[in-house]
Amino acid sequence: MNRFLYCVLTLSVAAFASAQENPLAKTSVGDWAKYTINRTNETIPMMSAKDQPYWRYAMVVLDDAVRINGQYYVGENKATDGGTIHSLKDRFEPVSGLGNSKYVKVVSTGKEQVTVAGKKYDCVKIVRKVDQPVDETNFTASWVGTSTLWVSTSVPLGLVKMENAYHTKLNKEDNGMKIKETWVLTECGFKNWPEE
Repeated sequence: MNRFLYCVLTLSVAAFASAQENPLAKTSVGDWAKYTINRTNETIPMMSAKDQPYWRYAMVVLDDAVRINGQYYVGENKATDGGTIHSLKDRFEPVSGLGNSKYVKVVSTGKEQVTVAGKKYDCVKIVRKVDQPVDETNFTASWVGTSTLWVSTSVPLGLVKMENAYHTKLNKEDNGMKIKETWVLTECGFKNWPEE
């Protein structure tokens, strides 16, 4: 189930208006960002997580797309997710389960300065409402709730902070899970992801 959550949440972030620059546009191979995730699973409390580290890094960069992989811990072992491909022509979307979803509606955007890990970032704050139903034919989980993003082009991979509150179901018969989570940038680097 944890694997499912990472697949649903691996990052690809928010709805930038077409006039705004996609923060992935200047990405280079080796750009990376580390986040601390705090997740409360109200349905299955044992699946909650506190101060969980998660890394995103650019694995492949093409003229029109970026492949971003993720790393996290399962117990004491580091695991890598399968990665997500982000088209630079599409909306900037860090929640992988919402990549090309037509059910993401931008409620508001604005500028806000955010301080994380002792550094200040000038961000675009994007508040979104999502009402994505289960699509069993295409193996797409539901995602119903809100997602707020703080995005900056001065940070590798664009995402500074993310807050999500949503209900998700794997299929129509599933009762689903109610989840609240926060992702906060703790470290980052340009072109220096350590190869293992």
